[in-house]
Amino acid sequence: MWAAARAYLPAQWSRKMCELQAVEVDAYNWLSAVPAHLWARNMFNPRSKCDLLSNNISESFNQYISSARDKPILTMFESIRKMIMCRYQEKKEWIAKVKSSICPRIHNKLEENKLKSIDYEVLPAGNGIWEVTEFGHNYVVNLVARTCSCREWDMIGIPCVHACAALVNSDKEAADYVHLYYSVHYYKLAYKHMIMPIPFKEDWVETGEEPTEPPEIRRRLGRPRKVRRKGADEQRDATVVTRMGTMIHCHNCRQPGLNIKSCKQPRRSPATDQVM
Repeated sequence: MWAAARAYLPAQWSRKMCELQAVEVDAYNWLSAVPAHLWARNMFNPRSKCDLLSNNISESFNQYISSARDKPILTMFESIRKMIMCRYQEKKEWIAKVKSSICPRIHNKLEENKLKSIDYEVLPAGNGIWEVTEFGHNYVVNLVARTCSCREWDMIGIPCVHACAALVNSDKEAADYVHLYYSVHYYKLAYKHMIMPIPFKEDWVETGEEPTEPPEIRRRLGRPRKVRRKGADEQRDATVVTRMGTMIHCHNCRQPGLNIKSCKQPRRSPATDQVM
């Protein structure tokens, strides 16, 4: 499934889907029921310059605010505000020290691509178009249109290994062909605003409006849950013991397959439980 999801080319995607169908029909049917533009790279809009297939961004933020999630709602918001306020300033100070025109991770990615492309065969076709051969597979690179037939450059905006091979042979700087989204200038624009500090609440100006009361809810038994519920397709922690596959017994009547909520028998007193 992942091979089909990661494919940049429609032909490659179709081929991987056929291979999946031949190996596991149920997985193929399940995946085909989901619109392809939601999970297949070759269907993504190239304007976004993003080919991420996971929700790691939301997972990272969820972990980032884990210390504030179990607090009361206003206290939680205040904790998150302070965290983001400091984070904005930290990012501003960090990016101010960067001397290159593109962000450091993108620079490292370019260097890796240039190193991988050393042994590629590169042939000029004219008008900024090059033919790059990678282990017998030909790719067409258009430096003017900033595209490659592998479609990786088109999708993410960072010159792929084939584009880097053409850029090196044409004596051009690869960093100049990186999309503006990855530039230091755009990074600074993303963090140019700031989240203002808030004075102590006793110093706030009275508005005269009726105060907002919390909703009437019934508090659940036990400690509030902090860990996010994992989806059915997510990998479980093998070291955590679960009740899956075990037969439950009612604490009241001791019958299997029941719990105390669904038990129809009269409730036992604590003294009866001690005797038993």
